[in-house]
Amino acid sequence: MIRIKKHFYWGGGLFSSGITVRNSDAHLIYDKTTKKRINESESIYIGDHVWLGQDVLVLKGCQIGSGSILGAASVVSNKRIPSNSAWAGNPAKKVRENIYWSGECVHAWTNSETNKYLIKEDPFPVFFDEKSIPIDDFERNIMSIENTQERIDYILKNFNNPRSRMFI
Repeated sequence: MIRIKKHFYWGGGLFSSGITVRNSDAHLIYDKTTKKRINESESIYIGDHVWLGQDVLVLKGCQIGSGSILGAASVVSNKRIPSNSAWAGNPAKKVRENIYWSGECVHAWTNSETNKYLIKEDPFPVFFDEKSIPIDDFERNIMSIENTQERIDYILKNFNNPRSRMFI
């Protein structure tokens, strides 16, 4: 489990405070008849330039495409969030598509600063290109590699592209 307590921004995205990311349940659950575990862990993929609002909960099986936004207090579980879309709520639902966002903080802006940013040219017109890999392909490929060092090498090889490296 990853728990983010303070807001931070870097070139790859914007994470607010109180975010929790969990790729497994805290306790094991089994089918009474088959005795098999029914709540296995699942991967979570978060693309580039993703904005996670305050108190977002990202649960196992999520794929969050590059350039997307999850609004404050949203809960996503085993969901595919397409690139360049905005989602909100519990459970999270799509509220907008074909969006892009910027990391400037507007809390102390004057009217002239606000007016300056009413239109902003898209700094990231696309979040994938011929060097990118769809998340499903990445997951399938990484899970087929047994050796840890080979997995690391595969990840590093596919993350050399400064643009979005995974997309939905």
